[in-house]
Amino acid sequence: MIIEIFIFIISILVSLNSFAQHNFQSRVIGEILIHNVAEEETLYDIARDYDVGIEELIYANLSVNPWLPGVGVPITLPTMHILPHAKCEGIIINKAELRLYYFTNHSMHCDPKYILTFPISIGGAQHSTPIGTTYITKKKKNPFWIPPASIKAKKPYLPKLVLSGDSNPLGQYAIYLGWPQILIHGTNKPWGIGTHNTHGCISMYPEDIKILFEKVKIGTMVKVIDQQIKTAWHKNKLYIELSPTQEQKLQLDSSGKVKKSSYTDKIKDRILNQYKNVHKLKLNSAIQRFQGMPIELN
Repeated sequence: MIIEIFIFIISILVSLNSFAQHNFQSRVIGEILIHNVAEEETLYDIARDYDVGIEELIYANLSVNPWLPGVGVPITLPTMHILPHAKCEGIIINKAELRLYYFTNHSMHCDPKYILTFPISIGGAQHSTPIGTTYITKKKKNPFWIPPASIKAKKPYLPKLVLSGDSNPLGQYAIYLGWPQILIHGTNKPWGIGTHNTHGCISMYPEDIKILFEKVKIGTMVKVIDQQIKTAWHKNKLYIELSPTQEQKLQLDSSGKVKKSSYTDKIKDRILNQYKNVHKLKLNSAIQRFQGMPIELN
């Protein structure tokens, strides 16, 4: 627990320093949409249809039952994103928001027309996806899967090699990285996209990995970061996007709010010190909810 708290403090300080250095000049892509629930629809269906992760959809609609949302209920779709505070090139994976960004033409810098973004799943606490920079070494369609020792220990009945097919967790496409055992790949369990459910790999919806697989080139840089706090100017308005940690997700599940702490106070103080026209009630609401969507602060 002490180690987890220490890591959390470091991530907050890094995020605060990051958005201070970038002076709130990041770009915003997409826009928030509303979907009215159809008969027999669940949030899992809606997440897949609108290409968002299930957790980000749930936390954007905390009052809605994911399995029985109710016909006609308006669902807020988290389809607006602040770009990570990093150079717009190659692939950027932000663990905090469970999202991958692919900059298809870095000469265009952060132009939204040349940016693709997809929800992802990553490793959980026991098999954390590493942070750092690597590159794409190869791509393979219909890959085979060799279950790692950590999985074989729990599931000794698994074969040594799983060929392409419905039982292969890599799905139909695999993108190999300079990190051994860490891949970007599809999945045979698409309802889990947008969660921490892998053994360190980055998994994507089948339709999304197909797009990325066909467009990305071998040698492309892949940068994995963990930015919980992102800020940007958009149409002369200041926005903040706060992604909840695993601990904060438990708080949101039980109360719908994140408990006030020294970490949330640091976020609030930094914003108020940096800008004088911030609406304090909007800022307080954003910090309480950690909704994972851009919130306007003016």
